[in-house]
Amino acid sequence: MRLFNRLRFSTLKNGNVKRYLVYAIGEIILIVLGILIALNFDAKKESDHKTLREIKVLEGIRDDILRDTVDINLNIRGYESVIKSDSLLLRAFAERKPYEPGISNHIVYLYFRDFLLVLHQSSFEQAKSQGLEIISNQKLRTDVSRLYEFDYHYLLLLENESGTKPKHQQVLDNTLLDQIEFVNQYAKDSTGTMEMLSMVTEETYYELMDDAKFMLMLGMELEMKRELLHSKYRPTLEHALKLVQDIDKELLRLED
Repeated sequence: MRLFNRLRFSTLKNGNVKRYLVYAIGEIILIVLGILIALNFDAKKESDHKTLREIKVLEGIRDDILRDTVDINLNIRGYESVIKSDSLLLRAFAERKPYEPGISNHIVYLYFRDFLLVLHQSSFEQAKSQGLEIISNQKLRTDVSRLYEFDYHYLLLLENESGTKPKHQQVLDNTLLDQIEFVNQYAKDSTGTMEMLSMVTEETYYELMDDAKFMLMLGMELEMKRELLHSKYRPTLEHALKLVQDIDKELLRLED
């Protein structure tokens, strides 16, 4: 810059105005270029910082979803077992099959099978607090919101927060509570844990078979579990696994 000042004053002193203007313009251009380079550096630094924050958020959401798929899978296996048990019991009643000791387990299973769903939402809530726009990919941002605010919300409401059970479940529970005999004995289960024995007598089996209201409620319970499994749990699992793949692709793009 000092060199430009010397050249400028020397040129002006010699009366060469045209050359003076060229030097002055050159000096202005250098200053502007310096400012632009500084601004570009700051913008690049801010962009890199934003990208790092986005990567951290996406990694957290992906890891949470992967943990969620484990619990969702457990509940899917549980519902499949429930549906199989209910179907077997309904078929036995409909065909008026004779009592067998093993059928007692399926009746008792109607009473002891509440499901609890645990989903991890801390990373998504953290992203919301920062503004979901931190996820720059609009489609990915929409898919993440749909998983947490629709799919997850519905399942959690249904499994954990619904409060009062549906009427047909209440009828089943009350009927079974009256009919199941809780034996004041204990035995070790397959894991070695002591658990209370419960049983359904042959007389109770035939009473339930002839209870039209109980049969109707059991059929409703079976259809509800099928609907929940096929229209809610499995689509949510598929959506979650697909979202994990999409997040991984987006992370590769951001880290490139």
